[in-house]
Amino acid sequence: MVRKVLPTNNFYISMHDPINNRILFPYCVSETNLVEGQRPVAKGLTEYLLRQEKVIFLTPADLVRLIENGEVSSDMAPRMSWLGAPLSDALGRTCGAMAIYWPLEKQEVQENYIRLLEIIAAQVSVAIIRVRAEEALKESEALFTMGPAVKLIIDPHDGNIVNANGVALDFYGYSAHELRAMNISDINVDPAKDATENPTKTMRDGSERPNLQHRIKDGSLKDVEVYSGPITIGGKTLLQSTIIDVSSRTKMERELQKSSERLELVIEASGAGIWDWNMKSGAMFLDRQWKSIIGYAEHEFEDKFSEWSDRIHPEDSRRMLQAVTEAQKDKTGKYEVEYRLRHKDGSYRWVKTVGKITYDAQGEPERLTGSNIDITENRKLMALHLENENRLKDFAQAVPDVSFVIDEAGKVIEAFGSDETMFPAPKTHIQGHTISEVFSGEMAKNLMEDIKRTIEKKSTLRVEYVADVAKGQLFLVGRLSPMRFILEGKNLVAAVFQDFTERWKAESMLQASYQMRRKSDFLNDLILGSRALDKETMEFAAKIGLDFSRPLFCCIVSCEQSSVSGNKSNGSIFDVPARKDEIMEAIDDGTNRIIWDCRDVIGVIYLLEELDTVDRKCCIKAAEFLKANISENNPGIDVMIGIGDVGLGGDGLRNSFQQAWSTMTAIRSRAGKTGSVSHYRDLGILQLLARKIDNESAEDFIRVTIGKILDYDRDKGTEYLQTLEVILSHESLKESAQLLFVHPNTVLYRRQRIEKLLNISLDDIEVKVAVIAAMKLYKLNH
Repeated sequence: MVRKVLPTNNFYISMHDPINNRILFPYCVSETNLVEGQRPVAKGLTEYLLRQEKVIFLTPADLVRLIENGEVSSDMAPRMSWLGAPLSDALGRTCGAMAIYWPLEKQEVQENYIRLLEIIAAQVSVAIIRVRAEEALKESEALFTMGPAVKLIIDPHDGNIVNANGVALDFYGYSAHELRAMNISDINVDPAKDATENPTKTMRDGSERPNLQHRIKDGSLKDVEVYSGPITIGGKTLLQSTIIDVSSRTKMERELQKSSERLELVIEASGAGIWDWNMKSGAMFLDRQWKSIIGYAEHEFEDKFSEWSDRIHPEDSRRMLQAVTEAQKDKTGKYEVEYRLRHKDGSYRWVKTVGKITYDAQGEPERLTGSNIDITENRKLMALHLENENRLKDFAQAVPDVSFVIDEAGKVIEAFGSDETMFPAPKTHIQGHTISEVFSGEMAKNLMEDIKRTIEKKSTLRVEYVADVAKGQLFLVGRLSPMRFILEGKNLVAAVFQDFTERWKAESMLQASYQMRRKSDFLNDLILGSRALDKETMEFAAKIGLDFSRPLFCCIVSCEQSSVSGNKSNGSIFDVPARKDEIMEAIDDGTNRIIWDCRDVIGVIYLLEELDTVDRKCCIKAAEFLKANISENNPGIDVMIGIGDVGLGGDGLRNSFQQAWSTMTAIRSRAGKTGSVSHYRDLGILQLLARKIDNESAEDFIRVTIGKILDYDRDKGTEYLQTLEVILSHESLKESAQLLFVHPNTVLYRRQRIEKLLNISLDDIEVKVAVIAAMKLYKLNH
């Protein structure tokens, strides 16, 4: 149509989108592509027309002037003449433009072209209004049908319900057929308040919000708010009502009203004085009760901050200011402080102030609000209470018990006791928590069961528990007694415990010592052959884990204080029985070994699965693991372990023990021992020397072979026997000198002196063997 009546092929329609602040171009015909699909609002010709709200014709010269004045941007103006007419919406507001641009001067543009463009723009506006109305109607229908709100369409003349959406059907509980057959008065409890009572006013004003109650199908009432407005359907004006369920809000408002009334009663009954200070404006509010606390009538005291601050006791001013300052620092804004205020009669009254700081949007303090309570009498009572409490504390210090009040659900109501280390946690972390949160799993379970039994039987129950507390594991003995009081509908139980840990440990140690003694006596008698393998023996062996059908081997364990190289050891640590018991308890871990006290050493029996799978290396490995275990837990000692062969039955046990004993004897005879693990099969010639031989023959051999050295060392205080042992153990004089911490020439001198005393030559191999044997026998027998 534009092409037919106007001589141009360049025109477009532009629309302003105020929501997204953009200019849209829904339709355009352009030979020069000067128009884009959409763009942000800027200094374009469309915006210029929207401001002018009239038909405008601009020549290129006019455009240059507008650009220079800053009204139009240079990149948004065509380099040709431009003719634009405004488009209007349903309310007559300019919402867009219809524009033409062509290479003509103003005098060439006829007035009828401008008039024609105005006519076309008006028709386009009507078309736009129609399209938008249709789109709005479709959107309204969609919102009515699919929207989340309850919606009804009502005939304002008779109140009949014309239509209802699905949400309304769910809300009222009726079917669509049932609801359409009803009148609004059927569901509105107070029809006088409904929008249908004054349809003319509703049509004119567009909306009302009466507070109503609607009855749903099950007969219950719902508090609702109704928003109504006219809607035309099929040429008939009806009311569309949106119903909002406000039952929850109404209930909350009622509860809030009740709470406010209760709060007023509580404040009045508590005697609290309320105050509010605007920190920016300085405005102050002090209620009647606040003023009466310090003896003033409401009209006798001005609501000024200075009236308050001037009456604070000089000694308390700093504390009051500090409380407010700290509340500001931690950003909670809450503070609580007790101080003195001067009364009208000149005396001072103690008051407790609880305040809250509120902040503005910039985070700056804005208001200070709170309450004052007269605590003068409380202070007097507190002083008396403190005196009594100190007496009770002194009494509690003398009583070692801890006690609790626990309800039937396991919640700890109270906790008492002077020794904090007997509690599993600080008392403040116990009260209000359940016993499963306070005590370890096993004790919590047993205690809960005992509490139920106490309540069921209504009698006192004696109990024993092992508890993990602050100072370690305790053995607690106590009593649970039902209480007469009921708290929040739950029965209460009083629990009192005493620490019997030391006694329990002592009894446990005695029991363990007794059991170890019985086991040790049994095994020592069995090894010495004084106990037969009868039925009684086999039954007791089974009790201690000794199975004669399984292969076994024995170890002998001895421990000595660590020795300095070249010096004698400080002796067996087993000279102290308690130390020996500690080591036996530590290694008696319930594995496949049996531990017993074998006089001045520890005996160990290893039980094996199969004889064929065990060799000497396995036995040594087990002993080395045992040695490492003992050394790790007992630093500063030398551990020596002698190992016997694997055997079966009682004879195998005795034979393995004798071999282990001989091995230990041989270990002790070695020079420079610093802890060792040796198997009987590794002793060599010492197997023979370690066996029991005639004592007189052994002493005679020692006296003849090395007796003169022994006598010389004893008489002169020398250490020639030690020197001889080192020389025979090392080929090099230099090595011997280093071990003896002397010069090699000194070693050479001592060797010559020894050979002269004994009238021998140490270069003779048979002489060396005899001397070595004599020294071994001497160590074994001495």
